[in-house]
Amino acid sequence: MSRFKRLTVSLLIRVGRMVDQINHHLYCKRGFYYFSRRVPKAFLDDYPKPRIVLALKTRHYRDALRQSQILSKRLDDQWFHMQLDAMGLDNVQAKIFHPTKAAAPLMSEATVFYLRLKGNGIDLYILIVISTE
Repeated sequence: MSRFKRLTVSLLIRVGRMVDQINHHLYCKRGFYYFSRRVPKAFLDDYPKPRIVLALKTRHYRDALRQSQILSKRLDDQWFHMQLDAMGLDNVQAKIFHPTKAAAPLMSEATVFYLRLKGNGIDLYILIVISTE
């Protein structure tokens, strides 16, 4: 049993010297959290180094986790648009999400139409019934 205790103590000392690796592209070094993410192979020519490393300047895990999620999402979005550009599909999203004109009139148009009908003395209810037939 004493041999097992010595082994455990020596392992704890070794782990204490190492840099703790945490998921979400985070690692903790000397009590501060850092964001580290590998650049995809397709975009290595666009970046000066193969890994992006940023100091998050916090000692709190929650803050570091939130910041790393935001950074990771921004990088994913940027790399997605770079992939679209490389495939020649850079304006696909603009066409997909282009707002179409609604079938209903604008409130200002409806107000002008209503006032014009009321000015002529035409009952609005009759006009709606006639137009739906």
